[in-house]
Amino acid sequence: MVQEKCTGCLPLFLLLLLLCCFQMQIVVATMQQQQQQLQGTEFLVGGGDGTTDEIPASPQEVLALLRIKQSLIDPRKALASWNESGTGVCTGTWSGIKCARGNIISIALPAKGLGGTLSPAVGQLVGLRKLNLHNNAITGPIPSILATIPTLRGLALFNNQFSGPLPVGLGSLPLLQQVDISHNMLSGALPTDLGLAVNLTLLNLSFNNLSGPLPSEWAANTRWNYLNVAHNQLSGVLPTNWSSPSHLQQLVVSSNNITGSLPSQLGDVVTLQDLNLASNQLEGSIPSTFVSLVALTTLDLSQNSLSGSIPPGFSALNLTSFNVSYNNLSGPVPAFSHGFSVSSYKPGNDGLCGYSGLSACPVFISPAPSPAPGLAPAAPAPVPSKHRGPRLSTLSIIFIAVGSALVGLAIVCALVCVCCCRAPRAAAAAAGAGEKAERSPETEGGEVGGKLVHFDDPLSFTADDLLCATAEVLGKSTYGTVYKATLENGSNIAVKRLREGIVKSQGDFEKEVDILSKIRHPNLLSLRAFYWGPKQEKLLVFDYMRGGSLARLLHGSLLSLSPSPMSLYGEWKLHDKYFELRVCANVFCKSSLWRSKGSF
Repeated sequence: MVQEKCTGCLPLFLLLLLLCCFQMQIVVATMQQQQQQLQGTEFLVGGGDGTTDEIPASPQEVLALLRIKQSLIDPRKALASWNESGTGVCTGTWSGIKCARGNIISIALPAKGLGGTLSPAVGQLVGLRKLNLHNNAITGPIPSILATIPTLRGLALFNNQFSGPLPVGLGSLPLLQQVDISHNMLSGALPTDLGLAVNLTLLNLSFNNLSGPLPSEWAANTRWNYLNVAHNQLSGVLPTNWSSPSHLQQLVVSSNNITGSLPSQLGDVVTLQDLNLASNQLEGSIPSTFVSLVALTTLDLSQNSLSGSIPPGFSALNLTSFNVSYNNLSGPVPAFSHGFSVSSYKPGNDGLCGYSGLSACPVFISPAPSPAPGLAPAAPAPVPSKHRGPRLSTLSIIFIAVGSALVGLAIVCALVCVCCCRAPRAAAAAAGAGEKAERSPETEGGEVGGKLVHFDDPLSFTADDLLCATAEVLGKSTYGTVYKATLENGSNIAVKRLREGIVKSQGDFEKEVDILSKIRHPNLLSLRAFYWGPKQEKLLVFDYMRGGSLARLLHGSLLSLSPSPMSLYGEWKLHDKYFELRVCANVFCKSSLWRSKGSF
């Protein structure tokens, strides 16, 4: 009887065993998929540098690195650790090399004084993710074989002497996200395939000798975040197929030979924050659709041949920088919420009026309507008598004038007294804050030759860590742009890039920053560090506040445009000057809505 019961339970036991095995297979497959996803993102978040697994690189990749070394000129011996035996490539001893599971994933040699050419052997590094050779003197063409590396994600070759055309096929790389080849001597046309890239968000080709039109495929790409082709020899008209929704925030096409009119379709790209089309040959009027660019803060249309009037709806835009000088505009200037100087309109634009420094707008009086045919003209209205009503005597007029002058003088004296009383208090408070603040700077030159100074905190990151961080735009003001930067260790900081031309010298900048670093208050963000670059780049570093700004909480989607990440690399082109405490927009919040005003 017992045997019969056990025999009946056996099929049920086997069924349960099969179900357990099937579930285990699902769990294992899920873990493998998560591990593959982690491997695919570790480069983006700065983790997993691969130098600790010590899995040796393949002989083919070691030979490729040695060929790259042979084609470069290395007067500073920066590649001395690249030994001919090929040992220690993935142990962290080879300068600028990072590995993952035996594959070379990163070559980072910025500002090493390298010359020579870049060998096509770089294409044999089939797992390469980042190629960072900026701020050197490398010449010759960019190897076209780079377009065959499917894992390539970042290309930083700016500030070199590369020549020849751009490689064709970069747009077909599925993981490519950021390309900066600015400040070189590239020539030829813009490849249309770059506009078809599925993940490319940042493209900077400024300060080269590129020619031809701006491809329409580029305008149709809605994934751009930053597009800069300034200071080239581009010609033709601007594309008209700009579309929405789009992620484009900064479009810079200045200092080219672009002709034709401004496309009205640009007004559909409502995410635009910075639009610079200065120094071209544009004609026609400013499209009225531009009033829809609600996120626009910087607009530069200077040095063109634009005519017509400035759309009145511009007064509703939150512009902090505006320049239409050297054009042929006319009519009244809109009542901007942010006052601009006369240099935003002059020289040129002789027909503009209604602003300080410009001529007054004429007052047009409608003429009286002519009588209809066959009707007698209306009788003229009686002229009022000149002596109707009592007249003020001369003595009364004198008393009124003297009384008005005394009242005005009293008001001025009261204002002066208030200001004089407040000034000593403010000075005393500032002096007290300065005495309590402690400054313990740590200076680090960095690989790029700049000066990085930390306040209070230990030297937790280097200048190259800061410049090669991943970043996204948080906001812009009159003086600069604020970025959320993610360092290689995964920590977040807020970085302010100051506008060019505001600080005269490095000494003046350091004096101002020294004063600001001493300010301490529970509701003010303290300055953590600053960086002065070799080309007078000025970066200020603060703690990152995760709760967004008070303006974003108050106004919602009008200010929460969710900017896409933008790499800082070494010069991912951040701009502007120091500080402007602006109500709401610069009040930042933690998740608990604890408020802190940023110095930017």
